[in-house]
Amino acid sequence: MTPRKQIFRHDPDNGVWGDCYRTAWACLLDLEPKEVPHFCDQGRGDKESDRLLKEWLAARGLTYFRVLFGGDLEVQKILDTVMLCNPGTFALLSGESRNGTNHIVIIRDGEIVHDPARDDSGITGPCDNGYFEVMVPVPLAISSGAATSVQGSGS
Repeated sequence: MTPRKQIFRHDPDNGVWGDCYRTAWACLLDLEPKEVPHFCDQGRGDKESDRLLKEWLAARGLTYFRVLFGGDLEVQKILDTVMLCNPGTFALLSGESRNGTNHIVIIRDGEIVHDPARDDSGITGPCDNGYFEVMVPVPLAISSGAATSVQGSGS
């Protein structure tokens, strides 16, 4: 994992979509952000961004495993749960940042180890869909090629 900061800060009122998502994937895969497509540019919806990410990862022999956690949990409980089940493993955690927008950070061993935001805005609550999301890259060969999603009970 190579820490990097996002190139574009989220400012949709001025036609700029933040690129924390691509930057987080770039960090996790030891790439420069410009080597990764800006999946969320121009306000692409979740389905379109997801499709682009899956295609890009598949070309590199990867996909991801995703788990959703009910939004009534505290961030630290999610970090502790991921650490308990997967010690030493880097993962991506999405939720709402202090800036009030969906955001993504890199986690490992019960803590946020890197925030690609220029202002280190962190994660304070669930995404606008009501869930926190944890994603872990996995080899494409162990899946059917489609990302897997599982909803946690939040308890």
